[in-house]
This record gives sequence, structure tokens and C-alpha cells, in this order.
Amino acid sequence: MQEAGLRETAGGTAGRESVRDGVLGAARLFLICRTGTRHFAVETCDVIETLRPFAIEALADVPPFVRGYAMIRGKPVALVDIGMLLGEAGADHQRIVTVRAGKNNVGLLVDAVIDLRVFPPDLLSDMPALFGSNEAFEAIATLDEELVVFLKAARVISEDVLAKLEEQAGHT
Repeated sequence: MQEAGLRETAGGTAGRESVRDGVLGAARLFLICRTGTRHFAVETCDVIETLRPFAIEALADVPPFVRGYAMIRGKPVALVDIGMLLGEAGADHQRIVTVRAGKNNVGLLVDAVIDLRVFPPDLLSDMPALFGSNEAFEAIATLDEELVVFLKAARVISEDVLAKLEEQAGHT
């Protein structure tokens, strides 16, 4: 498969050269995003939409990478700073990628949406120990000399945090 570079375009997404003829076989289609200096991927079957950032309401007693929540389409959606989850400092972000996380939706705060890419299973490697035992991380791969971390959308945020969201957002 010919690889296109990880590049951003003015429209926010790069070319889709890797999606060919609509045939994926065992390969999976991922949305590639950037936060700070890190790249991550989430499977497109979990992606709902990408949006510009909304006003963020604070949540009490949640991990630092949970920046709060926003009302999206009439529902409170927890917002996760993926950069912080990957070990970078918190920052303001340019996009929200909403994903399905079990029965809930979660917003991933990112700097840029870069590309859609097909990854065959043999290109994905197990997570090395240096990433710890975080269940949100599924695999890693290199793409155009960049490390890409693959996320499990359903594991990005715990049920306890989602319960706090329900409790606190219901009282606003």
C-alpha cells in the first residue's frame, strides 16, 4: 500500500489515498488526529462527528485529563484532553472529535484532524510497557516516521467519571 504523508490541509483533513476501492478485508479504518506533538487514531466506527470547541463546564473530582463537559446536541458530553492522556501538558484545542464510548458519547479534545487511514492488523503492535497499563491504549504503529497511538474509544473514560458527569450536569 502506498503511504501518503501525515500532512494537514487547510480544510482540516489530508488526502484519503489509503482508502481504495471500498475494500478493507481484515484491515480497519481509522481517523488520525494530532494533539501537541502526538498522533493518535480512533476507529471510524466509533467516531460520531468533529466539531469546533464549545464552552467547557467544569466537573469536580475527575482525573486531570477530563477537562469538563460540553452540551452537545442537548446532552452533556465529557471532554477528554488526549494530549494529557498521552503525557503532554494540557492545552487549548482546535477540535472536538465525538466518539461512542459504550452507551455514552465522549469528546476528544485535539489540535487537528489529519487523515483517514486503513491499517491492516499486521502493522499494529502491542503497547510497550512505557505507556503503562492504561486500557484506553490499544496498539501503536509508525506512519511516515511518526508514532501513532491507537485508542479504544470505549475505554478512554471510566464509568465512575461518566456517573459524575450525569450527577453534576443534571444539577446545572
